[in-house]
Amino acid sequence: MAQLAGDGVAVVFISSQLEEVVRLSDRIVVLKDREKIGELSNGPGVTVDTIVEMIAADLDGELGE
Repeated sequence: MAQLAGDGVAVVFISSQLEEVVRLSDRIVVLKDREKIGELSNGPGVTVDTIVEMIAADLDGELGE
């Protein structure tokens, strides 16, 4: 995968293993029920907790409706 990405080929990687997503991705898009709930560029400040916070914020919005 890294070789393909290095060659400029787009790679769509789908996983529920958040550690692996953070380790392998340049950009992270979080989907829930076929809807995009968040997107961010991966970098030094992005952790599994960052992704979990995006998901939690979406859930909080649903509970508040």
